[in-house]
Amino acid sequence: LAVRENINTIFVQKEYDSRNARTIAEGTGGEIRIIDPLSEDWYSSVTDIIDGLYTSLRTNGK
Repeated sequence: LAVRENINTIFVQKEYDSRNARTIAEGTGGEIRIIDPLSEDWYSSVTDIIDGLYTSLRTNGK
């Protein structure tokens, strides 16, 4: 599905195990981005998430 839909980034919350995401990313040629929406520096964290989404969508051509 990830290859068919051209998904190139998998977002994983910092508190969760990223092993499955890494396996999928390796198998599809994608990347993972660790996000931290529960960070004390909420503004910076949300800005990083938005940047990651923007970059992923732009790279994906959508």
